Amino acid sequence: MVLRQIIDFINAHSLVLLVFFVLVGVGLILFVALPPFRGLRIRVKIRLGRLRSKLGHYWYSLIGVVRLFSAMKMLILVLAGIGVLIFLVLLVIDAWNIYVATPHGLPELGLPFPLWRLLFVMGWILGALMSFFMKPKVKKFADKVNAKPNVFYVFGSNQLTEMLLNKLMALGMGVKTALIAGKKRLWVENLPGEINKLILDNPEELKTDTLYEIVTFSNASRVIVLVDNPDLAGHIITNVRKRNPDVELILLSNNKPAFLDLSAGKFENVQIIEDTEAILRELTGKLALGYDRPNVIALPSPREYVGRSPTLLEKDFKRHVKVLGIRRNGSIIETNQLQKGDHILLYIGKSEILGELLQLTGELTVREKESAKKEEPE
Repeated sequence: MVLRQIIDFINAHSLVLLVFFVLVGVGLILFVALPPFRGLRIRVKIRLGRLRSKLGHYWYSLIGVVRLFSAMKMLILVLAGIGVLIFLVLLVIDAWNIYVATPHGLPELGLPFPLWRLLFVMGWILGALMSFFMKPKVKKFADKVNAKPNVFYVFGSNQLTEMLLNKLMALGMGVKTALIAGKKRLWVENLPGEINKLILDNPEELKTDTLYEIVTFSNASRVIVLVDNPDLAGHIITNVRKRNPDVELILLSNNKPAFLDLSAGKFENVQIIEDTEAILRELTGKLALGYDRPNVIALPSPREYVGRSPTLLEKDFKRHVKVLGIRRNGSIIETNQLQKGDHILLYIGKSEILGELLQLTGELTVREKESAKKEEPE
């Protein structure tokens, strides 16, 4: 009936609908093709990139829920069987009372105990089964993070960890970040859902092989170790490297385990952060995500600007960026026409632009000039 009404409506307004879709199509073509709409297209792409990241996070979380659901099939089948059995018993009792007992004056049947007691027993059985079948929190965490293709793993629960995570979220990288906290902290519990987090009951769990066997770290882009204990940092480095020999590890110099000095060259891709006063700046630099006020950002040429002048980037971002030059084939040049594979050297005047550039290209390379203070003799 409804389908018929829809068909009748289309037949009655076919000309209007045709004109509408033609106008929409022409508008989309003009929006995509005409240069005056380029800035708006860039903004739309940035917003869609952020939306895609959010939806991707929830999609991978859904995959984790599905995996959890598959592990609870037995629980669901048992509960369904109990429910069907109780329904059949109640159905038989009602049928006896209505069609046999009442017409023939026979005694009516009833449950030997109140219905609420039956519900209480069912609830107790449900709780027992859920406690038996429900996955531990480490396995739940592993299901969620392992469903994602690339993840930044952060170990720590101190103030520096909080500052780093806030920085990553400001850059739109929260959905690609997973936190493993050795201690329960209020700020950790209040982290938004876009960050997958695992709060351990005891920091000593970081020393056990079980955690690393379950999480695997096979999809780790980088592992950042911010724990305050060098012994714990050593266990994290050793166990993560067992599971993923190629992953890059970043840790603090003042919490560096002694065996890294004794086994020089054995542990590759281990980045030691030396300057504790500029720790956040160093960390975000190692992550190639940019600084709050970086000297130079090397931006891969966005597809929308290939064949065009790099100064259009300044115009589209409302003069919050300044083009300093173009890196092409290892040389720094000036050009009025970008090519595929070029890197645009930009100065960023507003920190929020970093997140937008990251959504636009998905990649940033940071190059920091040495400060004059470091060059001055002591």
